[in-house]
Amino acid sequence: MKKFTIFAIVLILITLVVVPFTYSYGTGTKNIIEQEAEAEDFFYIENTEITLNDSIQVVIDIDKIEYYKFKIQMISDLNNVEVEEDDVNIREEENAIVIEIDKEQTTLNKITLNYELLEAAIIGDKISIAAVVTNGEDAEESKSLEKEVTVIEEVEEENEQNNNENVSEQQQSSEKQNEDKQEVEKTSSKESSKSSDAINTESNKETENSKSSSSSQSSGSGKTSSKSSESTVSYKGSDNNYLSNIIVDGYELNKTFSKENETYFVKVAEEIQKIDIDTTVEDDSAKISIYGNEELKTGTNKVLINVTAENGNVRTYRIYVTK
Repeated sequence: MKKFTIFAIVLILITLVVVPFTYSYGTGTKNIIEQEAEAEDFFYIENTEITLNDSIQVVIDIDKIEYYKFKIQMISDLNNVEVEEDDVNIREEENAIVIEIDKEQTTLNKITLNYELLEAAIIGDKISIAAVVTNGEDAEESKSLEKEVTVIEEVEEENEQNNNENVSEQQQSSEKQNEDKQEVEKTSSKESSKSSDAINTESNKETENSKSSSSSQSSGSGKTSSKSSESTVSYKGSDNNYLSNIIVDGYELNKTFSKENETYFVKVAEEIQKIDIDTTVEDDSAKISIYGNEELKTGTNKVLINVTAENGNVRTYRIYVTK
């Protein structure tokens, strides 16, 4: 009886120690695995900023989905999508495409989808693409992930064109300055020559010392005149080509005007054919030209406001009008 009692006490102690440890270890391991699975992004987007001419490339990483059999739903407002891989079957549902994968029957580790933008897309739009993965062996087990893409303006070509125009204007300005400088030097040379001839005529009646003194004074006078003329011709006027304000009659810009910010957006009603734009220059000598604010078409219209400084430098402000 005494031996049985000791054995029972030992058995109870082992149970109290081993069972909680096993449960704690198993639960902790399970939580870690679940957290790691949830932390991994099982799909990604190649470029989260695209232009109106680009497509959205979405890559599904099959290796990062821990289920062997699963269904994945890609949800978005985009309805035109192509799959790069040949052996992938998809079906369409409302605002979604559905792909079913069995890892034991496929050698794929990634699936690439190419979405085309809607025709109504405009610069500044934010496009959401979500994915829901459901375990094929347990329909109640699933996980989801959402990504966002922004439509931006394609500005590289315009910037390159503006840079080329600025370089051309600088070259023309430099050539013009060289021509003016040569003209000044030519005029100064003629004046110096005439002055020298007159001095030589008078010097025939004077001594050699007087002749040398007169010639030295004449030469100094000619150099001063040349410098004064160069300084006057080189000034081309003010280079200030900034606006101090832009007002679109009856509408508000998408952000507060700043002279350093050259791009703005405005939305108008479908029936609007033109918009009136009032501008104010910082320097009264600058001139303004406005293009594209009439005969507005459905969709996005680009309005250009060119500000030409007194010295010829041009700055362009843009307003994208959507109707």
